[in-house]
Amino acid sequence: SDINAYALIRFGSFCKRTPLVPGADPEWDFEFQIPGLNAGDLMSITVYDRKKGSEDLPLGEVLVEFDELGQDT
Repeated sequence: SDINAYALIRFGSFCKRTPLVPGADPEWDFEFQIPGLNAGDLMSITVYDRKKGSEDLPLGEVLVEFDELGQDT
């Protein structure tokens, strides 16, 4: 079946959803700011396949730890 992917980006109480991208190899050109980011903080990115009429299917997750400059390590 066709994949319609989106990602949920979570950091503490912050949660942002990306636009839906069709296809098995999605790419997002997506920018946003995260308030209150500190060294050692973890951000979770979970990619889902949007399923109409049923629960969305998780496809994968990654945790990103940020260094003191706010860049991923």
